[in-house]
Amino acid sequence: MPKSSVHSINIRTTFMHQWWPMGFLVRDFQHRLRLQNSFSLQTRTLHNNLPSHSIIQAISRLLSQSLSSINDASISREKLTPQLGIRRSTQPKIDFQSNIALILAHSSPYNALQPSEIAHKLLENLPSEPRILQAASVSPAGFLNFTLCDRFLARFVHEMASHNEPQHSEESRSILVDFASPNYGKKLHVGHLRSSVIGDTICNLLEYRGHKVARVSHSGDLGSAMATLLASIVTEKESYALMRNDSQLAAMYERGKMQLARDKTGGFTSLVKHIVLLLQQPENPSSTFHRDILAMWRHICALSQDSYQRIFERLNVSVENRPESSYIRMIHPVLEDLKSRGIITRSQGADCIFVSPQLPPLIVRKKDGGFLYATIDLACLYCRLFGSEIDATRYNEIIYVTDQSQSLHFQQLFLAAQRAEWIGKSSKVELHHVAFGLVLGSDGSKLSSRNGAFDYLEDLLDTAAIECQNRSILPSNELEKRAGKELFCRIGDAAVRYFELSQQRTRDYKFTWDQALSFKGNTGVYLLYACARLEGILRKLHQELDYEVLSREKSTKELLTASSAHWQSSERALALILAQMEDEVSTATTHLTPHTLCEYLYRVASHFHAFYEDCRVVGVPEMEARLCLCALTWKILTRGLHLLGIEPVDRM
Repeated sequence: MPKSSVHSINIRTTFMHQWWPMGFLVRDFQHRLRLQNSFSLQTRTLHNNLPSHSIIQAISRLLSQSLSSINDASISREKLTPQLGIRRSTQPKIDFQSNIALILAHSSPYNALQPSEIAHKLLENLPSEPRILQAASVSPAGFLNFTLCDRFLARFVHEMASHNEPQHSEESRSILVDFASPNYGKKLHVGHLRSSVIGDTICNLLEYRGHKVARVSHSGDLGSAMATLLASIVTEKESYALMRNDSQLAAMYERGKMQLARDKTGGFTSLVKHIVLLLQQPENPSSTFHRDILAMWRHICALSQDSYQRIFERLNVSVENRPESSYIRMIHPVLEDLKSRGIITRSQGADCIFVSPQLPPLIVRKKDGGFLYATIDLACLYCRLFGSEIDATRYNEIIYVTDQSQSLHFQQLFLAAQRAEWIGKSSKVELHHVAFGLVLGSDGSKLSSRNGAFDYLEDLLDTAAIECQNRSILPSNELEKRAGKELFCRIGDAAVRYFELSQQRTRDYKFTWDQALSFKGNTGVYLLYACARLEGILRKLHQELDYEVLSREKSTKELLTASSAHWQSSERALALILAQMEDEVSTATTHLTPHTLCEYLYRVASHFHAFYEDCRVVGVPEMEARLCLCALTWKILTRGLHLLGIEPVDRM
């Protein structure tokens, strides 16, 4: 894979080095994170392996030993996953539950055994492991219940949070994630928020699990939108060299679009169609007009890319641009390949691929000889599957992150690749369309300026900063002393990104400032505040307490383990939620659902606030152990926020 196509996230923190015995927990850690209403031809099985620091894995090992010791032919093990049905419990005094007995009962021949019978067999054969389990039992419905030993929990949390290396899965794969992909010549609209931050976060999660990820924006620089903008410039006799920003391009495009709507069969429409054909022949300009169009096109592409990069940087989105024009050379060879395989059919003057009796045909060449979006996507997919100058790596998995309106297109694309035998039973390449819903205004209609919101993404981000200031998320005197408007921009951008990621991906959601910028609930502001509060606690203790008072020969692991014998209920609850970090990241990665990680981090912050209200930290015998728990919480929260692409702030 070309070096430029591999991106990693560097996590940087800027406060507290070794000034107390828990210093190693909070010193600067810099390391590379190695990191459906969806359509797929295959079931996504990539991330079925449990991470190395998995609390579920610790329990599943015991359960696996129990299962292997049961010699009963009526129990089928075929449908079991490495997790063995284990999940966190919502029942009091029960930490985890497993529905393995229900799974085995339903898959056994003729339902020979009841779930409760299987559960009791498993319980009877469960290895005696007091160092891990404090208690195990069977519910009336046949669930296995587990309560962890407090000392084990304390050791586990410490080891997991202290581990700075990426949590690799067993097999590192090459994965391409196609996201963002705006059309050049237009400003980024609010819909690009979803594709950009969801795609970027999916890349972070995959890299964290040790996969080699290419982050690609397949920008649209050849279609009718670009041709409409160029036709508008030609018609209005504007000097393209005087165009300096995306706002000018957007205004010119809107005028062209209106002219196109008025003149559906006239000269302007013919000019747009002609320019589309010229753009599809960039290497051999046939006339002076052709050369002029290409010069304008290059200028517009450069302006657009600069403006998009500016907004991507605000949202902390890292992506490499590989526009449609990169694949123009491959269109003719790919079409010849498809023809040689006998899957292109001439229909009503156009070249088509009939992918399924239930779906419309995929048109790959129009009557006038022009190519379509689908043609370029086929050429692009071919390069990604078999390698090319543009895509040197042959990927194991390709993930497309777009809105749900493109679901039909990707069904056709994947089935066309299957018909061409580019992928199939012998191929190990997985293709997935990861779809998402719409961003809606407060009235439930599509987000736009007409319902009190915004057409453009940059306007949304600028307003977020203003709203942060108006809502006094920072006191004005503190603001004046430090970073001025820059800090409000950071908080506003982070809040918008988090609010997007906290929504279930496949659903539409309403965007409102009251929800996005609330100090209460599952919001970016709440999480940033929790991190800032923790950092403030640790900073204050550094200033007010003598280092020697905190210095002990005991390791922090021993301190935390010893203190577990006297844990308050909120103290234990915090440790338990911290222990679930890697399992929650694994879930979010497996299903490509960032919102599950957001929900987990919100639970961590909520448990921390409950602990801090219930348990005094300074001036008590448990001070060092509780400070250690605070430091571990800070580390888990910041690690999780970085996976979401959000930089914490040190004061709020």
